[in-house]
Amino acid sequence: MKKDEYIYTVFQEDDDNAERFKIMYYVIFIITLFSIFFSPVAVKGYSMEDTLRNRQPLIVYNFVFSYNYNDILVVYAGNNIPGEKYIIKRVCALPGDKIEIKNGKFYRNDIRISEPYIKEPMSKNQVVPPYIMKNNEIFLMGDNRNQSGDSRDFGPFKTDDVKGRVIFISSDKEESWENVWLQYKRVLKYF
Repeated sequence: MKKDEYIYTVFQEDDDNAERFKIMYYVIFIITLFSIFFSPVAVKGYSMEDTLRNRQPLIVYNFVFSYNYNDILVVYAGNNIPGEKYIIKRVCALPGDKIEIKNGKFYRNDIRISEPYIKEPMSKNQVVPPYIMKNNEIFLMGDNRNQSGDSRDFGPFKTDDVKGRVIFISSDKEESWENVWLQYKRVLKYF
């Protein structure tokens, strides 16, 4: 068989090749769509322990138009935090909220907030005077409060700096199927 004949027979359209190309196009389309809406990231540092560990892989939903208390966000750090481009922190206050930290306790709208997810209580000398969040500000803190550089140190972050919301946290621990299914349901709701 000549070289030209071989190329022709490999690339001629038959049912098998048409089906392979169709599958290949679907796979490329799905990967492209996934990469537009979602980003894989890894945690850098220890400021979100015990919720997130250093180098733990996460999936982030890129198109965030609203968020709630306790959501974990990826935020552009700008020039606020030296050496960091993005940070991962928990939403503690939204626009319009009044925040205050006194005696190591966090208050939102004059109500002390229970925070069972934090690694350890904040040190008693942590103080943030009463402040009302502006319409374009959010207050973010790491779960490892005594080891986290966050809004307590750098002030509120701008809502425009939010790059995504963490929607899937991988785990190397044994998890029940129910917990795994809940994680996947959180991802699937964006489709």
